Amino acid sequence: SRGLGLSGAAAAALLGPMAAHGAAGASVEEIDISGNPLQDVGGQMLARVLAARPALRAVRAADCLLWARGALAIVDAAVSPEPLART
Repeated sequence: SRGLGLSGAAAAALLGPMAAHGAAGASVEEIDISGNPLQDVGGQMLARVLAARPALRAVRAADCLLWARGALAIVDAAVSPEPLART
């Protein structure tokens, strides 16, 4: 998958409304953001989406240039029973 070419900041802007605890994306069960260079910023926003959306069951993020900070945030959000702290 080549993705849309969403860099970290663009991916964060796209995912941001889903990370809020409002109605945007409340029923989303799967996200495929593969092939987009998320980097740390996009990875951290994806982690916030995971924490805010309990209905989300599958996330595909292959070939996303996830760096350590973004990848760790995603893992923490996926395994944590508590919502992520806002930073």
